[in-house]
Order: sequence, then structure tokens, then C-alpha cells
Amino acid sequence: MTHLDKLERIVRRVLKKQFRGVIFDSVRIREGIDHDDDGVLYVRAVFRSDAPLDVNARVGFVRHLRPHLRRLDEDRFPIMSFVSRDDLSERETLNA
Repeated sequence: MTHLDKLERIVRRVLKKQFRGVIFDSVRIREGIDHDDDGVLYVRAVFRSDAPLDVNARVGFVRHLRPHLRRLDEDRFPIMSFVSRDDLSERETLNA
């Protein structure tokens, strides 16, 4: 199992705990560099649009995720993107 696979498992576990009842179809993690040349993790979580996504849970999600990432010695900051499955389909259609 790669490091990114381990990170994805952790993100999925915390998503499940913080967003009870919401189904996430996919989680994609991409490594990157921010505008200050610091390493970051770009995380895209695709959820089913028939389930409401609590705004307060989204805002505080990184605070719950970071301690789990640190246990894997992962200090890069996760930049989260929450996208509904319907919106993702629209974007893919527009970019085709």
C-alpha cells in the first residue's frame, strides 16, 4: 500500500465520522506546492448530491483530519474540495 493509499483511507474514515449519513463516491489526493512553495495535499471528495452536506462540518473538517495525518508523519496541509456527483458530471461535460 502506497503512502497516498494510506492517506486516502484516513480521509475516508474521517469523512465517514464527520459527515454521518453522507455517501462519498470517491476521494482523490494529489500532491502539490502552494503559493509559498510549501508542500500541500489537494483532496477532492465527491459526495452524492441527494445527501445534504453540513456547512459547519465542511469548515471544520481539516481540524479533525490533521491529527490523523500527523500519525503518518504527514505534515503537508490538506486543501479540501467537496464536489457533488451532479456538479462533477456537469464539469466533465463542459470540459469535454
